[in-house]
Order: sequence, then C-alpha cells, then structure tokens
Amino acid sequence: MLKKANSKSQKQAKVKKKARKKLKTIANRLVRELKRKLRAESLVKQQEKLEIYERVLKQKKDDKDKIYSLHELEVGCIAKGKEHKKYEFGSKVAFAVGQKSNVIKAAVSFKGNPNDNQTVEKTIAQQEKLTGARPKTAYVDRGIKSQPVGATEVIALSNGKGKTEAEKAKLRKGFRRRAGIEPIIGHVKSDCGMERNYLKGEVGDQINAILAASAFNFRSWMRKAIERIIFVINYLQILRRYWSQKPLEAI
Repeated sequence: MLKKANSKSQKQAKVKKKARKKLKTIANRLVRELKRKLRAESLVKQQEKLEIYERVLKQKKDDKDKIYSLHELEVGCIAKGKEHKKYEFGSKVAFAVGQKSNVIKAAVSFKGNPNDNQTVEKTIAQQEKLTGARPKTAYVDRGIKSQPVGATEVIALSNGKGKTEAEKAKLRKGFRRRAGIEPIIGHVKSDCGMERNYLKGEVGDQINAILAASAFNFRSWMRKAIERIIFVINYLQILRRYWSQKPLEAI
C-alpha cells in the first residue's frame, strides 16, 4: 500500500489516491485508539507526541510549516530545481570559500528553508569571527540580491548592463570563481558526511556542517602535504642517482 501511495506513475492516480486515503484512515484510527486506551498519566506524558501526530494527519499539500519528520520537527523541504532530484529534506547550509583557495572559511546551518538573502549576514559574520578579517566583496548566486551587508559588498550574477569592459572582466572572473564552490559542496556532502546527519536538533545540524567543512579542509591539507613529501622524496632519489654515477675526486 505504501509503495502504491508513493508511486510516481500518472496512470495509477486513482490507485494512489485510494492508498493514501487508506493509510490516513489507519493512522487516524490508531491515534483515536491510543487516546481511548491510554491511562490518564500516560496520556499526559504522550500528549505532545499525539498532538504532533494529529497535526501531521491534518496538514495538506499547500500548508506552510509542514512536518516532514516525526523525530526531527526542524526538517524542511528544500527545492533544488534539478530534474533528477527535485527536493531535499533537511536544513539549509551556507558556505563561504576564499577567492584564491578552496579552503572553507564559514559553514552555517539554518533551520528549515529560509530565503537565501537571510543567510548572507550570518555567513559573513562567521567568516569574520573565524578568520579575523571581513571580506570586502562577496560573489553569490542568483537567489541573493546585490546589496551591501555591513562593510561587505554582495554582488549577484547579472548581465553586466551599464558596466565597462574592465568591470565586466572583473565580474566574470569573480563569478567563475563563485562557480567553483558547487563541486566543493558536492564533495562535502558525498565524501565528508554532510549528506546524512545523525546528530539531533538544530545544534546537531550546525555541528555536522562544521565537522564536514573541517573534514574537507583537512583532506585538502593532507593532500598538499603528501604531494610535498612525494616531491622531496623524488628529489632526494634524483640526487642519490646523480652522486652515485659521479666519480669521487681524489683528496
């Protein structure tokens, strides 16, 4: 029944509707039965959970602040706009990356799915707190408006109308660098454990985001350190071969 209710096939619309109605009927029946059979003391203890169950059963498709997870009420529905994965369920995380390096300088988790404009100030504030320097310019995507945030000039992607060729070249360079954050987010999710969070609550979401960003930075640092070690080893081997073939001079 659950498989039929979640089916994406348009041909089985009536079957889906019937299956969902049946599931909702069963759930309502269980909640009423719990209310009827629980003792007074147990009913008082479980009142909060029962209210959550009733709220889930009453919510509709177009309602706001819907509950998507019974054990994590803070979970929000985030639209991705991609054909293969239209939605994600969790909390929104904002990253800040340096202009000349792939080091993640800020990672802030937000409750639910706030507007992107509301994420800029906290992200810049965390970067300033961690690095001790506030960025003069921040390049963002189309979901954020171009506006000054404190001493930082936030620049969103635009067509460059009214700009000189030098200004357009500078903006082009900045937005090309901005596009480089997308694969970083993908690696943080798939390689560093941010895709699935096992920590509870809003605090757990923030801890998971910071740990994932730290793991990405540590991986980058380790990769550079290993490359340098390999370079030194190869250089020493070349020197050893050179001195082994060179005849010793008489003293």
